[in-house]
Amino acid sequence: MTKIFRSIYIGGSSLTLLVMLIWHYSRFDSFGSGLMLGWDTPDYIRLAHETLVIGPINSIIGHSYPQLYVQLLAFIGLLVGNVTLIEKVLPFLFALISVYLSFQVVSRVSGNVHVAGAAAFLQVLSIGFLEILSSSNRNLMAFAIAWAAILSVENMWHHNPDLRQVILSAALMGIAAVTAGARRIFLVRAAI
Repeated sequence: MTKIFRSIYIGGSSLTLLVMLIWHYSRFDSFGSGLMLGWDTPDYIRLAHETLVIGPINSIIGHSYPQLYVQLLAFIGLLVGNVTLIEKVLPFLFALISVYLSFQVVSRVSGNVHVAGAAAFLQVLSIGFLEILSSSNRNLMAFAIAWAAILSVENMWHHNPDLRQVILSAALMGIAAVTAGARRIFLVRAAI
């Protein structure tokens, strides 16, 4: 019975998010166009194309920080052959991942699938989450990775952690920190 509720809550919150995105795209008549949802989206696309031209290492050196979201966007865009399409899909995928992971964390911590389901729906409907989804894809990626790190740490609380789990948790936390705060960290270093 719990698996049925889990499927209903995760599927329902994901479907709600998809309907909201479709409504937003149709409202602004941006289907089939190059128009994007987010404020930083055109810059992400420009930086991804630049990364494909000059290479990832030169991009990191030139900008003085790794820009992990842009690197991922460029890599997947290269594989698919369309960076603009990937920039429309990738934030939605990170949003779905973060909703699923937050459901898992709340379910494990509370022990109640209904509380986790309510948390998933509230996350999808919250203005802050929708703003991150629409305007800051780098922070959305960091948010999803942070949920994975929290889930990994929560898993270690209930089981005897081995070295691989500790390394994985530390790596996920480090990636989330570098992704979300990359500019701040590297700009402070460059100012010194």
